[in-house]
Amino acid sequence: MAEVEIGDDEHIISSMKKNLSEILKNDGLSVDRNTPTLTVANSHSHTWAAALHEVKSLRAEISSLREQVGMHKITITSLQGQVTNLTLSVPAYAAIRHRFLVNYKQTQMGIMNGVDQRYIYDRNSIAHGSDVKADAELYREAALHQRDDITVFRSLYGCIPLTIWSISKQSLTTEITSL
Repeated sequence: MAEVEIGDDEHIISSMKKNLSEILKNDGLSVDRNTPTLTVANSHSHTWAAALHEVKSLRAEISSLREQVGMHKITITSLQGQVTNLTLSVPAYAAIRHRFLVNYKQTQMGIMNGVDQRYIYDRNSIAHGSDVKADAELYREAALHQRDDITVFRSLYGCIPLTIWSISKQSLTTEITSL
């Protein structure tokens, strides 16, 4: 380490040259070819040069990791929004399917009861077309989905929900399109 006497610029430079000369007499220069950049220094400076390179490397890695964290935060926020949308859409879709079945029950079978009217008024959704797989799921647990009028399902689709539960969506689509 070189100590410098305080004074004007000329005196500081002169003092530094004198101290550096003393350092070089006691600790000669050497070349370090193991560092990313060729380093010529005394033995202590090689350690500092390697440490400086390591610090630069770590700073670059930290910067990269910060970018990754930022991207992950954006992804997480997006996924949280998608989960919220799915959570909200599943009950909404079930309500539409209930409405469709009530509409069929009323127009095709001439049956309408208080529960059916609740589906119409509480879930005032318009349902067009059929979805046998989704409609069958409304009958899977009567307590959960509140549909127990299997005669409506049988009249509409020609089978009971249990039959549909055992058929995968893929095979159902294949069978229907091949007719």
